[in-house]
Amino acid sequence: MQFLKIILLTLLSVLLSCVSDPTVPNLQSEFEIKPSSVLVLCEGLLGYNNSSITLINIEENKLSNSIFEKVNLHPLGDIANDVLKSEDYYFVLTSSSRTLYKIDKNTLKVIKSTTFSGNSLPRKMALNNNVIYITDAYQNCIHKVEKNSLNYLNSIKVGAQPEGIVIFNNMIYVVNSGWGDINKNHPQANYLYKIDIISENLVASIQTDKNPVELICDTINSNIYLTYYNLPSLPDSTGGIVKYDSQLNELSRVNGNFIRTKFSDRSNILYAINDNTPGKNNQNKSGIVEINMNSKSVETLVLNKQKQEFWYNFEIHPESKMLWVCNAKNFQNTGEIMIYDNWKINESSEIILSFPTGINPNKIIF
Repeated sequence: MQFLKIILLTLLSVLLSCVSDPTVPNLQSEFEIKPSSVLVLCEGLLGYNNSSITLINIEENKLSNSIFEKVNLHPLGDIANDVLKSEDYYFVLTSSSRTLYKIDKNTLKVIKSTTFSGNSLPRKMALNNNVIYITDAYQNCIHKVEKNSLNYLNSIKVGAQPEGIVIFNNMIYVVNSGWGDINKNHPQANYLYKIDIISENLVASIQTDKNPVELICDTINSNIYLTYYNLPSLPDSTGGIVKYDSQLNELSRVNGNFIRTKFSDRSNILYAINDNTPGKNNQNKSGIVEINMNSKSVETLVLNKQKQEFWYNFEIHPESKMLWVCNAKNFQNTGEIMIYDNWKINESSEIILSFPTGINPNKIIF
């Protein structure tokens, strides 16, 4: 479906003929939330309570930064780490504030919220039926929260500093990262767990490469892809992606410093951000890459030409197929969303629009 792409290109043409800078959106105090509006979750800075939501109305070239605070009359919290969309609601998780919000999708008003007690640091979420499963890196567990009421159900004990989590065929898969060098010697660090969702018992576990952080699940082919970052303390440390079947048998792997691994529309082809740390060591490397898990080849799709800027995440729009990149810049100032057209291999990628966001944009929800 090319409807949104036509809108984007038409908008770009109009802007070029009317203003000197076509990438500057209209920042308005009144903002209409439409079905085509795009939500950007911005995690903010640790300890500054400045997480935010940027909402972009791409059809009218408008955006509203800090729309959550404007609608709800209070800040979102400290370190917004994850967001899920389900039916008519967004579920937004703030780690340092230890709060889970249920937000109306059409108004962005908070319907309910719950705060985790004690020494908690909720990190990542997965949804199964009416239960939200949330990893907690301080309590080394998975919290279970009922989706509609946000009532706390119970927790499942796991390994050291759980991060990524996926649920498939009544099994929970979770990676225990050990947080890299911080807890690397913990006996349950660097493990992938498989847990029965009914009995909540550990079915299987396998020791992985060091600092496993991300999990994505290919439900069609019953495969799990794990992205590990390795240890920063190791010289020339390299991470990678490992493909497992649902029984945790390793099928293939590709080495590389990847983050934010995502599926493409082709089997065994993944996309990721490669070598995303700014600096001279990443000249001509940092950007979005295509990874072939069969041939173990890695090809650059879009190069990050601003060597001191940090790309934090990306998504591919399901209709226009354009590439949306979260640029956190220097992690201190406002970030931006950059929209690329013609970004596939052997094509000339170009930014057709960009939008300012809050600090450290890390999730895009279309």
